[in-house]
Amino acid sequence: MHNDGTTISAESLEQSTTENHSKQHDRSENKITGRQIRTVLVSSTGFFMDAYDIFVINLVVPMLGYVYYMDQKNTVPSDIQGILKGITNVGNIIGQLVFGYLGDSKGRKSVYGVELLIIIMATICSAMAGSAAIGVGTLGFLGFWRFILGIGIGGDYPMSATVSSEWSSAGRRGQMLALTFSMQGWGQFFGALFAVILLAIFKVPIEANQINIDYVWRILLALGVVPAACTLYSRFHLPESPRYAERVLKDPELAEIGKAYALGVQSKSSAKLVPREPMAHTKKLDDDRHHFRDFRIYFSQWRNLKVLIGTCSTWFLLDIAFYGLSLNQSIVISAIGFAPDTTKASPWETLFKQAAGTTPRASRIRQT
Repeated sequence: MHNDGTTISAESLEQSTTENHSKQHDRSENKITGRQIRTVLVSSTGFFMDAYDIFVINLVVPMLGYVYYMDQKNTVPSDIQGILKGITNVGNIIGQLVFGYLGDSKGRKSVYGVELLIIIMATICSAMAGSAAIGVGTLGFLGFWRFILGIGIGGDYPMSATVSSEWSSAGRRGQMLALTFSMQGWGQFFGALFAVILLAIFKVPIEANQINIDYVWRILLALGVVPAACTLYSRFHLPESPRYAERVLKDPELAEIGKAYALGVQSKSSAKLVPREPMAHTKKLDDDRHHFRDFRIYFSQWRNLKVLIGTCSTWFLLDIAFYGLSLNQSIVISAIGFAPDTTKASPWETLFKQAAGTTPRASRIRQT
């Protein structure tokens, strides 16, 4: 009852309460916290690193020709080029399937970071690849470690995308995922930019002896470790996402820890409580067979299956053009006449213009 004697009906009071809850829900669904931004940046850095490691081989292969195939017009044979450029994508397929399954069955926190260790190890070994006394040569070991690298990158794709999605508020999820995937372009750009910088630094040694290009491609590959190392600690200390803990693990306490972390009210010391084994987890997530059963039931309906087929097929067709051009961009740059042929110019000039032409900003750099 108001001071003027009027009475508030129960219906109007309930409606007012519902409206207030709705407004609070809308605000929470559109709110972005500092912890959420940091988590998305960790995931975005993963996509940056993935693109850098995959597409930098486009610039490395021409360098290998000047070091290991001087007697073949400084050009790596096309079959070996195809293996070096494509073997990482074979590893990607394996990594996506394996880590996608492990992320669902073991939990995001248990897996997120393991794929990064694989990437770091494979990147370092790729940069240090050498030949055996008898048998496998440098490019053979390089191809092997590029395959292992692909497994790690393939594992990072579903894990980083899932973590970015689950830690974002519903109202901002699209923006956060767009930010995460946009880092692929930046990774490819910085790969070309670093190649330009390294070639500029090694200009005098390369012009004195082209074998010094060996230093450039090794350093260029090794730089892929930097973004991985910067996010390694954050990945291993990231709590389980609230959505996964609540809906899959059925653990409200673990979900509350994740929510507190997202809101920035959880201290680092309390975060150490997260790695515990939740009660629901001991039941192997209600039996893996239930998850496969739900998958079959959901996608047995054509209206759901056609969405999956449409998404997969369009992504597949996109990647044919995207990977085909990105992995052979140095060849395209030479074919259109921006970079000279390997037999008509110095090694440094050819490599520099191939790297400069790969990115619009770096392409403005000219030989002084």
